[in-house]
Amino acid sequence: MFVSPAFSGSLFPQRADRRNGQRFAYPATVKIDGRPAPGRDISPTGLSVLLRAPAIGDIVRVTLAAERSDAEEISSSARVVRVDREREGFVVGLEFIE
Repeated sequence: MFVSPAFSGSLFPQRADRRNGQRFAYPATVKIDGRPAPGRDISPTGLSVLLRAPAIGDIVRVTLAAERSDAEEISSSARVVRVDREREGFVVGLEFIE
């Protein structure tokens, strides 16, 4: 059977960046519903982490470790707003809702 390519370009166009604020690298471990997950980046309104793919719209509890030993952890609810498959796993975009 012979199959010729029907399209010369990418089937999936690049998405425009929909972020409202500047993001910063955040390689620290984050707890999602009490389970550790590698962080990717963070902004004042959200965070992205590597996770197994939850469903868009799910609500999770995010806990960030304190930077100093005398400080408390920071915890907030967040909504899953994006799930992208990448080579290292699923990159999950979370929007803080508290």
